[in-house]
Amino acid sequence: MFHNSGLAGVRSPLSQAAADIWHAGVAAVGGRRAITDRVRIDGDDLWIEGQRIDGASVERLIVVGGGKAAGAMAAGWNAAVGDWRPAAGWVNVPDGGVADAGPIHVHAARPAGANRPTDAAVEGTRRMLRLIAEADPRTLVVFLVSGGGSALITGPAAGVTVEEKATVADRLLGRGVPIGEVNVVRSTLSDVKGGRMLRAVAHGRAVSLILSDVLGDDPASIASGPTVPPIEPLGPRSETTLRRHELWGDLSEAAKRAVKRSDADVPTVPHDLHIVGSNPVAVDEAGSAAEAAGFDHLMHVERSTNQSAEDAGRIAAEFLIRSLRGEVTHNAFVGGGEPVVRLPKPQRCGVGGRAMQTTLAAYRTLRDAKLSDAEWDRLTFLAAGTDGEDGPTEAAGAFIDADVHRHATASDLDVDEHLARCDAHTFFSRSSGLFVTGPTGTNVCDLRVALVR
Repeated sequence: MFHNSGLAGVRSPLSQAAADIWHAGVAAVGGRRAITDRVRIDGDDLWIEGQRIDGASVERLIVVGGGKAAGAMAAGWNAAVGDWRPAAGWVNVPDGGVADAGPIHVHAARPAGANRPTDAAVEGTRRMLRLIAEADPRTLVVFLVSGGGSALITGPAAGVTVEEKATVADRLLGRGVPIGEVNVVRSTLSDVKGGRMLRAVAHGRAVSLILSDVLGDDPASIASGPTVPPIEPLGPRSETTLRRHELWGDLSEAAKRAVKRSDADVPTVPHDLHIVGSNPVAVDEAGSAAEAAGFDHLMHVERSTNQSAEDAGRIAAEFLIRSLRGEVTHNAFVGGGEPVVRLPKPQRCGVGGRAMQTTLAAYRTLRDAKLSDAEWDRLTFLAAGTDGEDGPTEAAGAFIDADVHRHATASDLDVDEHLARCDAHTFFSRSSGLFVTGPTGTNVCDLRVALVR
């Protein structure tokens, strides 16, 4: 498959190898492939992940959903199922994520690089709910959900505005609050998250196919769980988080009422849920690609979002240093995760994303190690979001190699200042280290590749 390597200009063979390994990992969890590998028609029956759905029980399909990979997933569903049954559908995606999905309308509901809910996403979600309301007892409702769905499957609770919801989430994320806690708050401010979209299905049967961007693959956290009713009420947890971070007093009265309302225990139709892709799958495939390229790799997947971007970068750089010095036998590190970035005050904050912040932290550790020019020529490091987006920028992430180091040194860039201001995008744009791929059709956290020759 052709892909944009993401590397600007002529790069070293080692940096190109890192990009190829990264792309191999991303391809393994592509939204289209995630569906076509798991969905098939056999005779008159539909099979999903080895589970048979009797064709005689289904007369119509309704396909809805949203997320950064939802367009590719919808195209995969259409390719796998074809005209098996009459179908209608609607999925919300970012600009650049639109794909041909036959009867499933793929709606660009927000600009690229701006992962916040919009009026267009709200309107698209209303279209989904209207389709769901048409389901009768012989309808199969299919939900296609991926990371990024929190902003794209959105229906604020009564009296709560889109801007208030987005601002609350932004403030929590800016303080380094884990995504699971943020999504609990999002759910309580919504009429579709926290299982409420599934509860809108009054008749028929439902299935959720979910591409995970959450470490540990908790379906209640992915896109804030639109088809996952909570096991326990979310309101008390949401209020605790908001009070702990001193945001409760800033909420509108409508938002406070939404948080305090009960999670209605509404019976749902029969529902099957399948995780169709995740960060460990991408890391494993990238590791296989590293081995095929002649590297002896060490692999690591984070299990939570507790690690800071600065720590993630430092650990990767320490691996490179030890490998250069012959202290470890491996010469490749392939890692995955979603580190936390704690933002400075808005007036001091620069432009960047968690993958770029990780790479810049790695660069600081490498710089402080006083490597020789020959050692710089033997290493490369790449960290990038598998969705092709890192923060509110055009870049997927950033990489380090000898050329980037020389540009940064010649430009006298202040590494510590750019790190403190979370201004990694500016640093790497000036040192030719940005990694730009465009939308990838998937979203399973970040993927990191460190190589030594």
